[in-house]
Amino acid sequence: MAARVYHGDFNSWDDVVREFRISSKPPFAPIEPEVIFASYEIDGYEGAAVVVFKMKAEDKKVYYVTGGHCSCHGLEDQWDLTEYDSALQFMAALEKGIGGYTRDADAKALMEFVKAL
Repeated sequence: MAARVYHGDFNSWDDVVREFRISSKPPFAPIEPEVIFASYEIDGYEGAAVVVFKMKAEDKKVYYVTGGHCSCHGLEDQWDLTEYDSALQFMAALEKGIGGYTRDADAKALMEFVKAL
């Protein structure tokens, strides 16, 4: 059985697009990428999200996005990609603590997904 890549309030790529209000303008292609991990956890009115993906499964580059909010807003206007040249480079950054709104549980789960790359 394939590992689940969507967690929390993210159940599909459409959810990611809707919550972050992603447009089809560069730097993002209008096609669905190869999602490695996507999580959006809401606690009361506060939320934290992390998304990791490749543009295509065979690509080496890995993209990382985080977002968070209080009760005032959602994830809109936070789609700011951080690009890594490889899964190894991303994993090294993750181990050092790359920051963002990643919760501890997400970080642990994310590490397991990245190790599988």
